[in-house]
Amino acid sequence: MPIVRILIIGFLVWLALVLATRVLNRAKLKQQTKKDQTESPAPRIVRCAECGTYIPEKSAISRNGKHFCSDHA
Repeated sequence: MPIVRILIIGFLVWLALVLATRVLNRAKLKQQTKKDQTESPAPRIVRCAECGTYIPEKSAISRNGKHFCSDHA
């Protein structure tokens, strides 16, 4: 009878460890996902009024409310 009790206790300890690991991994994944989303937002893309090429707004040249790429500035 003591061997059955030891096996049951061992199984319960193993089950608790597996469940705890899953909960911790899930929480870590949620934190990583939030961190990734807040760290690097996608740059705003604008279209060149002359050739239609899409470029990041940061590198576009703006004149009279229109955006141009470096080839058409």
